[in-house]
Amino acid sequence: PEVDGYTATEKCDYLYGSGIDQPIIIAITGHSGEDSKQKALNTGMNMMIVKPCSPDKLKVICEKIGFLNSNFGDDDDDCDIDD
Repeated sequence: PEVDGYTATEKCDYLYGSGIDQPIIIAITGHSGEDSKQKALNTGMNMMIVKPCSPDKLKVICEKIGFLNSNFGDDDDDCDIDD
């Protein structure tokens, strides 16, 4: 990648501001420390997921933010996510 997640988040914040069009940004990381979480949130990320993340947990998170409807996983076309 050309930039890390923090830089990409800052660019999104610059481009979209705090308006309704601003994307939801979720950090997916292997770092579980409180300092990593604070850095992600302070940069403008909305949430942080620590790897490994089970497909069930990812589904719940996506439903919570409105990204998926409750029928996710019922179609054969859905992607499988390995632990």
